[in-house]
Amino acid sequence: MEEIEKWLKDKFSKFKNVKLLVAGDKFRHKDLTIIGDCGFAANNPRFNYRNGIYRGAILTESDERYYTNRWRHFFEQEVSSGGKTLIITHHPPTDWGHNYETKHNNRYYIFGHVHDIDARTCAGVEIIKKANFYGDAANGYMKDKFEIKVLEVK
Repeated sequence: MEEIEKWLKDKFSKFKNVKLLVAGDKFRHKDLTIIGDCGFAANNPRFNYRNGIYRGAILTESDERYYTNRWRHFFEQEVSSGGKTLIITHHPPTDWGHNYETKHNNRYYIFGHVHDIDARTCAGVEIIKKANFYGDAANGYMKDKFEIKVLEVK
């Protein structure tokens, strides 16, 4: 997996304004820290490595737990400072976190993967849209064209 992350970082490095974030990476913008990763799904018994959600990159429970814990440890370390943090993951926080707090005034979550946010629960927790907790379900799946979504952080 680390080889894939390194390969992706090398490919994205030529784009000046694109940052590829994995556990251990952070980007500062004024008073906001931006962190991100896949946000692996080891805490979700319905959507995990057995369902093929990693497209063959992770094939065992121990690998999934390793990457979930690697990300969660980094996340907990970064948000413990209390500063403003934007957390961007593919999987929803309920898939990788336990006891995370979505109501924290200085944390903002953006995640994908859910596809149908109105009906989806992750790890037994209902996913809903809140001012600081947003799941992007409008992206579709397996598109032929690569798309980049742009958002403004105010």
